[in-house]
Amino acid sequence: MQIGDIASFALLCLVLSISPGPDSLLVIKLALERRILGFLAAAGSAIGSIAWAALVAVGVANFLAHNSSATTVLHVAGGLYLIYLGTREFLHRDDADLDIDSSTSSIRDLPAARAFTQGLISCILNPKVGLFFLLIAPQYAAPLTAKAVLSLGVIDAAVAFAWLGLLAVGASFMAKQLTDATLRRRIFQTMGLIITAIGLYVVASAFA
Repeated sequence: MQIGDIASFALLCLVLSISPGPDSLLVIKLALERRILGFLAAAGSAIGSIAWAALVAVGVANFLAHNSSATTVLHVAGGLYLIYLGTREFLHRDDADLDIDSSTSSIRDLPAARAFTQGLISCILNPKVGLFFLLIAPQYAAPLTAKAVLSLGVIDAAVAFAWLGLLAVGASFMAKQLTDATLRRRIFQTMGLIITAIGLYVVASAFA
């Protein structure tokens, strides 16, 4: 790949990353609890991009592109997962979870490994990521080899992590300014409702 192609692809990845989506909301939600959790979710999402690039390299995304039933199942699974995360966030939270002076409550309630896994699953259950690589790779990967596609996956992962990391920093900074427990709870509940709504939209769009 030429330097110009790499720069062009990275810019496209940045534009797509900036577009609001489930991964962004997940990172913001977790970073409001603890910055490191937001970073870990961002890392999980980035690894998910590489995983999709690997699947494209072996032809799995091509199968999804030509099998509407499989794509629908994946869409529904992703939507249900978002609904699960959003509903749990809205229903299962109390004042103790939002104690801004507590240094360990967030880690106990949401271990680091779980934050990473949530980011990874959110990306893996998004077939649009795989189709993105399937449709874009032929334009930027020349020659179209597994190595070239994986390279694009690494570029996308780096760009996505950088953007999601910025969101995590911003959300963490905002959380430190929120000392009112009731307001913090409402923010978390609102995030939960938004994530749930996106999940419902994803499920509905699968049958559109």
